[in-house]
Amino acid sequence: MKITFERASLLTALSRAVRAVQRRNTIPILANVVLRAEDGRVTILASDLDIWITSRVAGAVIEEPGVITLPARTMEEIVKKLPEGAQIKFEYEPGKPNASLRAGRSRFSLGTMPVSDYPTVQASEWRSSFSLPVKPLKSAIDRIGFAISTEETRYYLNGIYLHIHRETADAAPQLRMVATDGHKLALDALPAPAGIDDRLGIIVPRKAVTELSSLVEEAGESIKLSLSDSKIMAETDQTTLVSKLIDGTYPDYQRAIPRDGGIRCKVSGAELLAATQRVGVVSGEKGHLMRFDFTAEAITLSARNSEAGEARDEIDATLEGGQITIGFNWRYLVDLLDRLGATAGEVDIEFRDPGTAGVFRIPAEPNLLAVIMPMRV
Repeated sequence: MKITFERASLLTALSRAVRAVQRRNTIPILANVVLRAEDGRVTILASDLDIWITSRVAGAVIEEPGVITLPARTMEEIVKKLPEGAQIKFEYEPGKPNASLRAGRSRFSLGTMPVSDYPTVQASEWRSSFSLPVKPLKSAIDRIGFAISTEETRYYLNGIYLHIHRETADAAPQLRMVATDGHKLALDALPAPAGIDDRLGIIVPRKAVTELSSLVEEAGESIKLSLSDSKIMAETDQTTLVSKLIDGTYPDYQRAIPRDGGIRCKVSGAELLAATQRVGVVSGEKGHLMRFDFTAEAITLSARNSEAGEARDEIDATLEGGQITIGFNWRYLVDLLDRLGATAGEVDIEFRDPGTAGVFRIPAEPNLLAVIMPMRV
C-alpha cells in the first residue's frame, strides 16, 4: 500500500472523520480510522458505533491500493505538526505491524490493527431520499439545538424530532424540526422537499445533529439526506455521514405550546437579552430564577441572592391584555434570545397566566417558535 498525500487535503479529511472518534474507547479499534485506497480514490472512515463518518481525500496519488486501520488522533496530530505544503508519503506492507509515514526529513512509524476487526455499518434499505437547502437547514439546527435534552433517562428527547406537519388539511406540508427537554422547547420548519415520506417521524440524536450542522458548512446549495427505518445518511461531495436514529416515541410536544394566550408583549430582543444578562449576574449558580413584571409600557426584571445581593432593571415594552408577573430560568431565556436571533429585532411574547409557559416568536420568522416553562416566583 503506497499513497502520496497533500498535507492540507489529508488533514481536512482526517479532521472530518476523527470527529466520530470518542476520546475514551472501551473497544480499542474504535480509536483507529480506516484508511482505504481503492478504485482510484482514498477514503478515511471513523465510527463510535452510533455514527459513521467517511471522508474522501482530494488529490491523493495511489501507487499501490490497500486498506488498513491507523491510530486516529495520533495520525491527525502528526499531520497537523507537519509544515504547510508538505508532501506525505504513506506506505504499508500487509502482514507488518507498523505503517510508515514520511514528509521531508520527518519519519513516523504507526501501529496498525487489521481492518477485519473494524465494525462496519450494516447495509440499510433507504426508503426515501431528498435534498434540503443548506442555509435554512443550518439555521434551523443552530436555532433550536439549545433545547435538546441532556438527560439520558429520557433518551427520546436527546435529539431533534423531524416530521411532516400541516397547519390545515389544505396547507402545504412542512418539514418541522422540534427540540425540547421538558423545560424549554423550540421548533422551526422548512417547506417539505420533493421525495420525502409524508409519514416521516424520526428522532436524530444530538451527536448526529452536531455533525450534520458541521457537514452542511462544506456543502454547496443543498445536501442530500436518505432515511431507513433505523438510520439517516447525509452526503456531500467529500463526506458521508451515517447515524443511527433514536428508537423511541417523541411526546406530543404541541400540548406544551399554550394556545390563545390573552396577554401579549412586544419588546426589543437586544434590550431584553442585555437586561437579562445584567440582572442574572446576582442570581447565583442554583435555580437561576428571575422575576419579570410586565406592565403596560415596561418590563421590570429582578433577581435576589442571599449571598450576592439583589439586582433590578427596567426596559421599554408594549403590553396588551393586562399585566402579569412571571418567573423564568434566566439562562434559558438568554439561550433562547441568542440562538433564535432575537437580538436582530423585535420579539413577541405571549402569556396565558403566571403558571403557563411563555411563547416567544420572532415576527420576521413565522415558522420559528420557542417556549419556556415558568418558575414559581
